[in-house]
Amino acid sequence: MLVGNWNIRSCHQQAVLISRCAQEMGLNTALVHKTQPYPISSRCIYYEPIHWEAWFHFIWRQEPRKIYYATIEGELNLHAQMAQTSRSFRVWAVSSYVKELLERVKMHVAGVCWHAIDFALLDSIRRQVQREPGPLRMVYIGDIQPRKGIHLLAEAVRMLWRERPDGWELRLYTNGHLENGRLYWIGPDGVDKRVYDFSGIPNVRITLTGMGWDHAKLMREVAKCDLYVQPSLGEGFGVPLLEAWGLGLPTICVRAPPFTEFVPDEVNFWLDWVDTDYYQWHTWQRQILHLWDPRQWVEQILRILEHPHLLEHKRSCTVQTAQKFDYTQIYPRLIEEVR
Repeated sequence: MLVGNWNIRSCHQQAVLISRCAQEMGLNTALVHKTQPYPISSRCIYYEPIHWEAWFHFIWRQEPRKIYYATIEGELNLHAQMAQTSRSFRVWAVSSYVKELLERVKMHVAGVCWHAIDFALLDSIRRQVQREPGPLRMVYIGDIQPRKGIHLLAEAVRMLWRERPDGWELRLYTNGHLENGRLYWIGPDGVDKRVYDFSGIPNVRITLTGMGWDHAKLMREVAKCDLYVQPSLGEGFGVPLLEAWGLGLPTICVRAPPFTEFVPDEVNFWLDWVDTDYYQWHTWQRQILHLWDPRQWVEQILRILEHPHLLEHKRSCTVQTAQKFDYTQIYPRLIEEVR
């Protein structure tokens, strides 16, 4: 069985876990990149964000035993609808939210399979890494494209610093260009440019990781912290939340899909979904953005600082929650579809 993937950290990690799970189920497997040709007779699970090029690759190869394990963050255009005229593969969604988005454009979705984590690895890192004493350490790992909500996070952090300049720290592990505390992002069209201003806030530490840091190294950095910040406005799922729980960190995110589908109150501090916006990503997707209020984020962090037991209570539930998302419990159902 072949497991295809896209060269993005979260996508690649899921492909690795699907492949490992298949091997443990007795299947010979191989990881391939989307640009590699697949043998005509192969059974295949292909995971990546949906776009027209990927649909084309699947339609062109009339292979009967294939699953497109799909994620998306918004509304697809007509090209993707046209792709569904081919029935040479089955579509599975990473969440019920993604399933709903795909069905809006008349795609048939065979099933839903959530993302997963390697719980044993994360639990091992959690036990080995000592959480650093001192201020409340918040952490974010990920991209800085507009749907990730970094502009709202920058606004919220500046408000927090003005009201409470001590007792906390924010660590960002991300990409882009960094200059004097400002993160610069350029869109795929080369025209849209964003600046996220963290300058002058000594509590913020930004590390540019690019593609050079391996998964375990990033997870060790997260394990040193106390709270995982998920500012994202639009996701197909949200693997970093699962990873944070596996490392013993509670999380904070917006009360909107897909998070409301799988995030329990016991491990998360919620931000209200206050408005909706859209962002045109390439030509094939209009991303749906669930906006949250920076003021409420500040109030949540101040409450945690004033009442540390709230964080400790949620931390006590994280590991048990993360165990439910171990890949050995999640991915066998998906793999059985291509046996």
